[in-house]
Amino acid sequence: MFYMIFCLFFISSRLFLIFLTGWVFAICATVWLVGDADFSPFLTRLLDPINLEFVFGMGVAYLARGVSNRFSAAWIFLGSSIFVLLLLWPFAVECRALFGLPFSMLVLGAVLLERQGKLVLPRWMVLMGDASYSIYLIHNPLVSLTSRLVGRLHVFASWGLGMLVGVASSVIVGVLYHLFVEKPLIRLFRQQFKRLRAA
Repeated sequence: MFYMIFCLFFISSRLFLIFLTGWVFAICATVWLVGDADFSPFLTRLLDPINLEFVFGMGVAYLARGVSNRFSAAWIFLGSSIFVLLLLWPFAVECRALFGLPFSMLVLGAVLLERQGKLVLPRWMVLMGDASYSIYLIHNPLVSLTSRLVGRLHVFASWGLGMLVGVASSVIVGVLYHLFVEKPLIRLFRQQFKRLRAA
């Protein structure tokens, strides 16, 4: 579903923007006007407030291209302030997707700081960032598998151990998937696109 939606961008950026605006409006209208309605699985996933975090992420990518680096501190301050306000708001837990907004601002501020050379991250953190999508793809089936394996340990089985094994294995396998599957595929597709352009 998500890939079908984002394919609209490659067809027409204007069409994608129109759809994106309507999508956000539909999500907000569903949350505030309809509430817990009994939708089909497709509509439930499509109108889930968590999708707003994808929109916030796209907003960060768009703003990072045009915003001046000198506003980094302002974005970090604004993001931190909204985060604190959400923590103080008693209904924030029911609107968890809203936390994506201040975190997006913090990410944007960090990107602008990095451009100025004021934020330098160690290589292992950069690798984790590069592999984050692979970790995201691999973690669900892997955690399902590891939780079953830990459950067979009987006396030693616990939620904490299951979480530790699940997270550790997801990160390790996700990084390996990134290095040996994702990166070679990206390199291959880039070469193909270059050949097509040259032709």
